[in-house]
Amino acid sequence: VVLSPWQVPFCGNFTVFPGAHYRMHRELKSKGEEKFKASMKKRPAMDVDPVQITAQPGDVILAHPLLPHRAGPNYSCNIRYACFFRVCRKTNMRVDNTAGLFYEYEGIRNLDFSGRSEMKG
Repeated sequence: VVLSPWQVPFCGNFTVFPGAHYRMHRELKSKGEEKFKASMKKRPAMDVDPVQITAQPGDVILAHPLLPHRAGPNYSCNIRYACFFRVCRKTNMRVDNTAGLFYEYEGIRNLDFSGRSEMKG
C-alpha cells in the first residue's frame, strides 16, 4: 500500500522488472529452492529494463512474489513510505515452488499465458 506520493520517477518508487518472474520461475525449477535463494543474494542482472511505478497514497500494488522488484532511488526531498503485505493461503500449506507459476492462484492457475510475447518462457 502506497503511503507517500510517487508522482514521478526517482521518488523511491516501487520498481519492477516486467515479465522477469517467468525467468525467476524457470531458475527456481532448475536450481531448486536453496540454490535459487543463494543466487538471488547476488542480485543477478535482469534482461529487461526496470519500470518505476508512479502511485498516490492509498494505491495498492499487486505483484507476483517472484517478480523481481526493489525501491528505486529517491532523489526527492521526501521520505518514501509504503506498507507491504505478503498474501498466503489460509491453510498455511507449503506449496511446491516448482509447480506452475500461478499454482497458488486458483482463479488463474489454468489460464494459458503462453501467447503473450513478453511472458514466454
